[in-house]
Amino acid sequence: AGYFDSRAVEKPLLHLWSLAIEEQFYLIWPLLLWFAYKTRVRALYVILLLWSASFAINIYYAHHWPEQDFYSPLSRFWELLTGAFLANLLLNKNSISFFKLPSWVKYSLPQISAIFGFVMLTVGVTITYSHSRFPAWLALLPVFGATMLIAAGPSAWINRYFLGSRLLVAIGLISYPLYLWHWILLS
Repeated sequence: AGYFDSRAVEKPLLHLWSLAIEEQFYLIWPLLLWFAYKTRVRALYVILLLWSASFAINIYYAHHWPEQDFYSPLSRFWELLTGAFLANLLLNKNSISFFKLPSWVKYSLPQISAIFGFVMLTVGVTITYSHSRFPAWLALLPVFGATMLIAAGPSAWINRYFLGSRLLVAIGLISYPLYLWHWILLS
């Protein structure tokens, strides 16, 4: 059944599908990293290969089996692998530090990244609504937007003063428990 079908209100644990995908990823990902380490394959190559395969499955499923696309770990792992890519990039920043950037560029890049990330995230959340199919290509907007915001770090104005404001931090602190309980209470 679809996530937003008319009977969804009768499924109080329906929203926990995303936790199931995360848990499956967290069980499989360390094994893949261990395998890459043992075979001396760079983690970046594993991330890029799996990201491409998962995103391709996402696009294929979106056009043939939208419900499968929404719930399948195979079509959703690319989202979590985007975070793995960012973590790998940040852990290996010495390998990309051969670019000597002027100080104004070092200041501007996080600001630009945060602005583009915030716009992408806002547009991505705004244009995907409950009556649309799983967004397929459009899912890149919120995923890359969130990634760019995280990559911008605490020095970006949007992160420090807007997302770091007391109100938004308070909302952030209750958002996960609210996510866990909202659908159970509504249904």
